[in-house]
Amino acid sequence: MTKYQRGETVVCSLTVRNTAGDLTDPDTSIQVRITDGRGVVLVPFTDMTNDSTGRYHYDFGSTAAHAVGLYTIRYRTVNAGRTTIIDEYFELEA
Repeated sequence: MTKYQRGETVVCSLTVRNTAGDLTDPDTSIQVRITDGRGVVLVPFTDMTNDSTGRYHYDFGSTAAHAVGLYTIRYRTVNAGRTTIIDEYFELEA
């Protein structure tokens, strides 16, 4: 798990590959949601930026007002009618 100081930018990044291992873009956009350790949604599902085929990112600017602790990044996409959800975690420190 990656640790950040409050005020740093948390770069959420995701790479998408097909079953053959090739970089690919899904049928719909990839979205990201960020929640804090109490379950408060700080960023509702939002489209990520497509940097190139199969590579996506979203920058979350943390502030001194954000609580210290564990945060959840949830990635969601739909491809060929199949929804995939992946969770990732980071920690904010004082």
